[in-house]
Amino acid sequence: MKHVIRYGQILLLMLLSSPIVALEITTNEVYAQVYHINEEIKLLNQHFNIQGEVEVFELKTKLAPRHTWQKTYEVTYKINILREKLGLPVFAAPSIEPRRKIIPLYIYEQTQRILVELHIIKLFLGIEERASNLPTFSGKAPTDVFNLFNNISYQLDLLNGISFTPSHVFSQAIRILDDINILLSTLEIIDSTIPPPKQKGMKPSNVFETALELLKEVQRLQRFSNIKDIGIHGLKPDKKITPSEVFSLLGTILAELQTVKAYLHLTWSLTPIAKHYENKSPNDVQQVLGWALRRVKLINTLNR
Repeated sequence: MKHVIRYGQILLLMLLSSPIVALEITTNEVYAQVYHINEEIKLLNQHFNIQGEVEVFELKTKLAPRHTWQKTYEVTYKINILREKLGLPVFAAPSIEPRRKIIPLYIYEQTQRILVELHIIKLFLGIEERASNLPTFSGKAPTDVFNLFNNISYQLDLLNGISFTPSHVFSQAIRILDDINILLSTLEIIDSTIPPPKQKGMKPSNVFETALELLKEVQRLQRFSNIKDIGIHGLKPDKKITPSEVFSLLGTILAELQTVKAYLHLTWSLTPIAKHYENKSPNDVQQVLGWALRRVKLINTLNR
């Protein structure tokens, strides 16, 4: 319990700090905390005697902290899956207010929340061993942090015994649709679209391609607000695409949508929390993303 209290105190002090004197956190310090999370996951895997290798796709695209923040959401989502497996109550994975720029401090906050959750799980399981001999790092970039978080996400799949399913991906597609609805309402654009017909035989690779098209449209909106977008070609993995890769790409889309919402001063328009769905297929996800694509194409300008 002491470990939980200590991390809780750190988090509370950070939240109470005045923005004027806020602690300056570097990307290297964030990476060190993500490394700590990785070591804690290893302890959990050792507890359950889980062994195995994961196939992780490392992004080469230059990413921003906002993309890493969405990756922390993904990790939190999977911790909830673990909590459910252990018979613990699940909690809502958090959203963050739309901002044009996410600083490393906000990622650091997320690492502390995740460490608290992992210590609670260890306490529940009676695991007293702690990660030790944690190193410091230098020369780390946001993409390095993202990729280490991505590795953690796949390690959690081993721990959970399952990865993301189409139902999990569907919940994120609905969140994207909700954010686009907010944009249309703010810009007073009448939605004349209808959902496209549901296609049969869709695979995660088909859904991934549709998500890339949607990302391109969101990047078109970013150009209206002079927001630098990311290289889209480096986002496609050179491995078989599963629901996990689609979920990650949808997180990138959500990260980009937050910058557009921030440009429109929609500070309090947080992306709604994910709802629980069952028995969804790639066909369902494809239909929702196709509808989101139709809706976002209605936006020709961000001027109000």
